[in-house]
Amino acid sequence: MSILLISLLLAIVWMIVIGEFSPLSLLLGFLLAYTLVALAWGGGDSFKYFRRAWLAVRFFIFFIRELLIANVRIAYYTLSPLTKLRPGILAIELEEMTDIEITVLGSLVTLTPGTLTLDVSDDKRVMFVHFMHLDDPDRMRREVREEFARRLLEVMR
Repeated sequence: MSILLISLLLAIVWMIVIGEFSPLSLLLGFLLAYTLVALAWGGGDSFKYFRRAWLAVRFFIFFIRELLIANVRIAYYTLSPLTKLRPGILAIELEEMTDIEITVLGSLVTLTPGTLTLDVSDDKRVMFVHFMHLDDPDRMRREVREEFARRLLEVMR
């Protein structure tokens, strides 16, 4: 069983024991369990575990920021005349990724307002994404590949 799953289960037990069911209680229980399990686990893996957790927190903050920016853009495009929109579909080359990594990346791209993951090539090297407004295709490719995919792979690998 992974340390992450053990920490999550202990965080749920923590909420049951203290009798408070809130996101803050879950977060506090998770951080406490995470720290204790990582220290008890011992060895060199505990440092890797803390590093991965930090990367996950950074990715979460990055994704929330991207969500907020995308929502502001969508609000602007919604209030603008339709003639200003330039929708388009981009083929975005991916580095070698597992099926789960591709699925998570596609889901995160789709969750971001104004984008929709359409398909992945049979060789799993290209993802096709529809953009509501495509002003700079190279920048959008770079953003998905170097921001979303790179950061996601740091967390998942």
